[in-house]
Amino acid sequence: MRKTITHLTPEQEALLPLYREKWLNAIDITQPIDREKAKSSINGVYQALGLPQPKILFFESPLGIVKEVLENKYPGKRAFERINNKFSRQLLNHVWQGIRNQLSYGLYTCSIYTIESLNIREDKQSDVSGSEFWMRVWEEIYHTLVNYQEELSSYQFSFLSSNIQQPLFSSYLMCEIDFCTSVLNCHYDRNKWKILDSFFRSFGFVLLGENVCLVSDRPRKISLDRAGHLHAEGEPAIEFADGFCVYLYHGIRVPEKYGSVSSQQWNSQWLLSEEDAELRQLMIQELGYEKLCQELPTIQLDRWQDLS
Repeated sequence: MRKTITHLTPEQEALLPLYREKWLNAIDITQPIDREKAKSSINGVYQALGLPQPKILFFESPLGIVKEVLENKYPGKRAFERINNKFSRQLLNHVWQGIRNQLSYGLYTCSIYTIESLNIREDKQSDVSGSEFWMRVWEEIYHTLVNYQEELSSYQFSFLSSNIQQPLFSSYLMCEIDFCTSVLNCHYDRNKWKILDSFFRSFGFVLLGENVCLVSDRPRKISLDRAGHLHAEGEPAIEFADGFCVYLYHGIRVPEKYGSVSSQQWNSQWLLSEEDAELRQLMIQELGYEKLCQELPTIQLDRWQDLS
């Protein structure tokens, strides 16, 4: 029986940020996927799960996956859930839990897990962790998908959110596995790790089904401000090849009307029709009270004489 690992040596701890950088750079987040490599990695996953090779459909953005699910009749969305659960249980969780069982709780929570909380920028100016960043990217993509697809029910949204694999976010889990096997010499299933490594390097986003696999390319652009928040002025902060995009201003999702122009061009009149409290607060902050008072009509609520 293998001995539980309870602590890191100073030399091992010093390698944590190096492995984090290795996996941040392992996937070019705006590089188009190689479809032949993607097909090979998908076939490897299905073979490992004991399933027949699926029909593989490629799309330029997650919007393509959503449209495919909405517009075509598959045997049932539960089939996607079954394959996703099978993938997690037999591959991802199988490899990770096998390693996790060799680590003490204290070691994992105090040391290994810190890989996910390391800042996404080397200069330490970012207050956004890597895992939090990818979670936010995915959250913004999904909320924008809902706006694109009014017929997307809450069940379908939850289904897609839970079952589409997100290799960019999962890279932090892969980083932890890599560190534990390479530095701590944890025992692991080498064949399944090789399959997972190839899988998570090959996609933007992917939905596994029993007879079909839907694959989305990576975004062509992701823009950040100095603090590491998703941000762009006058253009999308996240943009895919098919035009699907997300506008954000210092981490706040904004409508295209706001995001497609510089904040210097925001119109004070927009404030009167804006119902979202967060956006109203943002506009007040950026436009300034002086400009708002000059450009917006004022209403007399009372007179000093009436209060005397």
